[in-house]
Amino acid sequence: MPESPGLARRTQVLIDDATAGFVGRTYVFDRIELFLAENRSGFFRLTADPGEGKTAIMAEYVRRTGCMAHFNVLSETYNKTAQFTQHVAAQMLARGLIADAGPPADGDPGVADLLIEARAALPAPERLVLVVDALDEADRRDLPPTANVLLLPRTLPAGVHVLVSSRRQQDVPLRVSTVLVDMDLADYADASLDDVRDLLTRRSADGAMRAWIADRGITPDAFIKTLTEKSEGNFMYLRHVLPELVSGSYRDLRHLDDLGRRLPAGLENFYQDHWRLMGMTDPASATPAWVLYLLCELARPVSVDLLALIMQRVRPEINSYEIQRVLDEWAAFLRPTDDGRRSIYHDTFRGFLRRQDVVESVGLSLPRVNDLISDVLWEYENLPGDRS
Repeated sequence: MPESPGLARRTQVLIDDATAGFVGRTYVFDRIELFLAENRSGFFRLTADPGEGKTAIMAEYVRRTGCMAHFNVLSETYNKTAQFTQHVAAQMLARGLIADAGPPADGDPGVADLLIEARAALPAPERLVLVVDALDEADRRDLPPTANVLLLPRTLPAGVHVLVSSRRQQDVPLRVSTVLVDMDLADYADASLDDVRDLLTRRSADGAMRAWIADRGITPDAFIKTLTEKSEGNFMYLRHVLPELVSGSYRDLRHLDDLGRRLPAGLENFYQDHWRLMGMTDPASATPAWVLYLLCELARPVSVDLLALIMQRVRPEINSYEIQRVLDEWAAFLRPTDDGRRSIYHDTFRGFLRRQDVVESVGLSLPRVNDLISDVLWEYENLPGDRS
């Protein structure tokens, strides 16, 4: 595997996580290679719905090629223009492509000058490729209305190619005067389903999953067919459902009819079903509900201690052990950091939590949650280890 000098540790962890068990998507990589071969420079934009694998594809490309990369992560507030520029500069510096110019000055034009300087340092035949994932999650609040997201340049020097991804139907400013090639995964639905089948074929032959299938007298072909249909081509669905079959809420399914009847269809329905199976509408689940909504609205990695501190305004008797128990129960939906903080794993789950009917089902209101967060952070804004 080619190394990617200068990658932030958080980015390498994300790449390792996103590419674990990666399968298929050959048609995407072939299209990227064609784009690189046919254009002296330009932008390649991959669009898809949430959970269809944009980040995994971008991460796998970086893993295979060792190119420079930046992954915006809204849930960790790692989505600022300055963070992007600094991360790209660090990678270029590690590769010896730019001089160490120190911290960027006020009014810095973003990566435009960096790309020019770095390209000039490369041999003429060599390409400079930069991957930028999740443009739709980038923070645009402080940018001029006419600026591109992350201050991406409108033009690129010869030999520079930028691969970006974004959710479909998102208004993400990317106005360019160079080549822009679009690829929408919706146009490759059949190929995506083939990749889902490939993934399920591998997983159905693997250890605990193979035993689970055999114990219920389900044939591997029937298992693959049912899960392919239920997933609707969404890889995030499979990321959640497959572990649940073996050791989670669905482990009591006894035969193929149960599998077809009880498994929800699609990611949104899975969230709804899991919410019900975890008893989240029961008044006894008030603490888990509060913890999840605090993570949802804080929108950055948070420590157990800070969660407990905020929760004590609602339940004075709460302690860190109870908070940790909730985090453990919902671990599949959360992303951990090296220092033990947690954030919501995927924005699709945050979107589910913010649905009005879901909020009302647990007797909370988002204004109340945010007011409580504001009150505590105002008093404890200098808490070590919990600032973004």
